[in-house]
Amino acid sequence: MRPRKIHYHICWCILSGYLLVYVHSLSLLSEAAEVHASTRSQISSQPDYFVTCEDLKGVGSFDTTCFLNSNLYRSTDIYVLGAGNLEILPHVQIVCPIEGCTISFNLSGNIKVGQNAAVVAGTVVFSAVSLTMGPNSSLNTSSLGGSPPPQTSGTPVGYDGAGGGHGGRGASCLKTNHTNFWGGDVYAWSTLSYPWAYGSKGGGTSDSHKYGGNGGGRVLLDVNDILYINGSVTAEGGVGGSLGGGGSGGSIIVRAQKLRFRKQNLVLELNSDKALFVPAFVELIVIKPCEEGQEVLHKGNYLLTNQNDQLCRKGFGVISAAGGRGWGGGGGGRISLNCYSKQEDVKVTVHGSY
Repeated sequence: MRPRKIHYHICWCILSGYLLVYVHSLSLLSEAAEVHASTRSQISSQPDYFVTCEDLKGVGSFDTTCFLNSNLYRSTDIYVLGAGNLEILPHVQIVCPIEGCTISFNLSGNIKVGQNAAVVAGTVVFSAVSLTMGPNSSLNTSSLGGSPPPQTSGTPVGYDGAGGGHGGRGASCLKTNHTNFWGGDVYAWSTLSYPWAYGSKGGGTSDSHKYGGNGGGRVLLDVNDILYINGSVTAEGGVGGSLGGGGSGGSIIVRAQKLRFRKQNLVLELNSDKALFVPAFVELIVIKPCEEGQEVLHKGNYLLTNQNDQLCRKGFGVISAAGGRGWGGGGGGRISLNCYSKQEDVKVTVHGSY
């Protein structure tokens, strides 16, 4: 064969290879876009019926301002749509303890969750201009996940008490030297940037105890401006105990311009002869009195000798989709943080458990 012909065939083969790679890449991008669009449509889908402020035993209206001032326990989904604001007063609990149950607040104004208030369900959705979570408040979907996506194997097979899988594989702590089964598999790879899958149950240890801890739920915080957190946002896997594996963590999506934490002052009344134990993860300074914006100087344990001393605590919060504990620990879930700016004090955990 002449050199010119050989050169022609080589160039043609290279060009054909590039075309095949290009076409395959377009196919993958198209498939990923379809999955992403499908996930977004699931999240944004709305029911035919929305509850009112009065339905939730509140005062006001979701088109002006609704104040929720009493505990609410439901066994059905809650969907709210309005042009106003929402304030959940301190110590109020809104609970739907059913696996996969949804509590969704979609408002055009601001949302405030008071101190020690809690919203508990399988799926929690807050959409607003701004969201403020007070000290020790919580948005909790831990161990309340619904069914994982079809054709996934996050729940382990067999009775080895292995952990459920999701963002990571579940742990397998073998009771025998040989087994054909391992921890639950990883799934939902195609929606990494917009995760919206429930966690999986952990494996059991016998016919009478077929499953371990439940999978974690789902949380979406869609905030146009600032998200203040002084509490916890959790979608952790359930505890399997000694008779089952831990459930895997669920999914959390946080979209906000700014993710911030407000500083809080905690005033203590102590006798001079009593010691105060402070966990190491809480940053503290003892001064008289607390001042706005005071720098944090120390960590650790403190002995307050003056009854009028104040303990100033720097605000902190937690976002967690960790796996649950059990005979075999559950794998972690998935968290997507899409924020223009984020404070370093944000504690984000998505690890597997033990």
